[in-house]
Amino acid sequence: MNRRSNHQRKPSNGLVLSLARKDLRYEWVLSLCLVMAVAAVLGPILILFGLKFGSIQLLTNRLIDDPRNCEIRPMVSRSFDRSWFSKVKKRKDVAFIVPMTRQISTSVQAFVLSPEEKHTSPQTLNLLPTAENDPLLLGNDGIIPDSNSCVITSRSAELLSGIPGDVLRLVVKRILHGKYQKVTLDLKIIAILSPRAGTRKAIYVPLSILEAVEQYKDGEAVPKFGWPGQTALAYPLYDGAIIWCPTDISKLQQLKLTRNSGFSNISEIQRSDLINIAGYNIGKTGFVYFLSTHGNKGVGIESIQTIKNRLRGRKAFVFPWTKPQTVKLFRGDKKGTKTVDLYSMGAAPREAEQLDIRPYFQTNTYGKQILISNSIAGSFTNLSAMIEGRRLSFPVTTIQTDNISEKNAFIHAELAGILRLMSERTISYNKILDNFTLARRGYAGFRLYASTIETVDALRHHLENQDVSVVTKAEQIRNVKELDFYLTLVFWLIAVVAASGGLATLAASLYASIERKKKELSILRLIGFSGMDLLRFPLYQGVMISFLGLITALFFFSVISWIINSLFKNLIQPGESLCFLQAGHVAIFLVIILLITVISSISAAWRIMRLDPAEALRDE
Repeated sequence: MNRRSNHQRKPSNGLVLSLARKDLRYEWVLSLCLVMAVAAVLGPILILFGLKFGSIQLLTNRLIDDPRNCEIRPMVSRSFDRSWFSKVKKRKDVAFIVPMTRQISTSVQAFVLSPEEKHTSPQTLNLLPTAENDPLLLGNDGIIPDSNSCVITSRSAELLSGIPGDVLRLVVKRILHGKYQKVTLDLKIIAILSPRAGTRKAIYVPLSILEAVEQYKDGEAVPKFGWPGQTALAYPLYDGAIIWCPTDISKLQQLKLTRNSGFSNISEIQRSDLINIAGYNIGKTGFVYFLSTHGNKGVGIESIQTIKNRLRGRKAFVFPWTKPQTVKLFRGDKKGTKTVDLYSMGAAPREAEQLDIRPYFQTNTYGKQILISNSIAGSFTNLSAMIEGRRLSFPVTTIQTDNISEKNAFIHAELAGILRLMSERTISYNKILDNFTLARRGYAGFRLYASTIETVDALRHHLENQDVSVVTKAEQIRNVKELDFYLTLVFWLIAVVAASGGLATLAASLYASIERKKKELSILRLIGFSGMDLLRFPLYQGVMISFLGLITALFFFSVISWIINSLFKNLIQPGESLCFLQAGHVAIFLVIILLITVISSISAAWRIMRLDPAEALRDE
């Protein structure tokens, strides 16, 4: 008997849940009203959040999907060297960067060739550089072209009447020495960009083609394409000059030598000092003066000639001077090396004879001779210099003498001046021409894309701190972020008000339900249900009402969202939605509703805990 009594005092959770469910079904009209009340609160909130999330997501996706929103365009005209591009390319917030040549050099005439050799009328188009991983091309139906192909914009395709597979002929024009000249280059069209890529009249080609076009328009030859022209040869640059004069030069005359000549200082030096500066001495009589420049500024052959002209009639000799450079000499087998300090020998043969200097070098072979000590064994065939991070290697012929230290070596002043030029320009040795040629100085601009739209503004600040003014879509991106912030704020304000109303409604309904059923609940207490058992009764009912209300609200949301997306289908693209929710959002709403339900059940649970089983007996 006691066992049965104890069993009755411990009803299962399933029994309380079953009673709560049957009670809701018994009062189905009231239960339906509560469900619809919850749905009426949740429905507008779901629709509002769906519109907010869908519209912001739509704008954000369009910003992310369109590579042009990550583009950063320069607004300044300055020279950017290769080292600058290497540093920028290493940044994590940079997705793509390629140099740009001068804008004036990118304009070409273009037309499409047909099999019948009949072509469309020429159109003036602009060449734009591209390279691997170009987001504009890859994000707009493009393909990265090679040196024999190109990609054109949709606007260019309309003007040229071209399609993929056609051959596009480029006509590059220039005026050289008063004569009109032109060359052509044929490229295969491999892709046409979608209209989203822009309406520019442009042709996307590798950077090497733009460099070739700029080089040709500058009057230079382009051997790669067989375009004629001149070759940009390296020129000597000097750090100073040494003057030997049989008579003294007055202070006033010294001042005149430094005025508008490129030199800033002049001083008389002793022959012992000359040995340390130039590595050699000049005669035994006369006066020696040293001309130098301010800082690291170099002077050209014009400055040397200016000094010679101003000393005309004084039987003076002017020798160009460069700072000694540490270089490496290589033997023919490439195994043996020798590191020496390289000095410039400024005297020409005729001048050297008059000043008791042995004429080691001949001016027409300065690029191949180097003077070394007899104490250095073996013959060296190549010289390699590393100056300002730039390396230059070229063949040399060694001349040996007993008059210099094995730690030193001498080359002609003109060759030393060319090595000095390496500190400012990139130089290469052309085996075919047997001469030194100049590489391009720098680039006038760039095409740059940030890694994400979030990093555009930070990258803009970085460039502007380097005095590089740029234009970005940062303002548009910022507007979307601000819109998201304010819409979220409005949503939560409305949601808090609606949730408060729903909370009060549900709490009042559950409390009223307990008041109506206090007799029946008291009987349950009398037959063995504890207060903690009955505490779950309003909680279960609240959860079931809220869950059914959420299901109903989601149904209405799906219908309304379909109507909204249908009304705006002309403004959105396939696969896009103006109003929608993700599964995660539904889960979040469910958790919030359960929390509200638990809070709403507190008042009803508090009333149940105060019920006295004796009330059921008094009613009987």
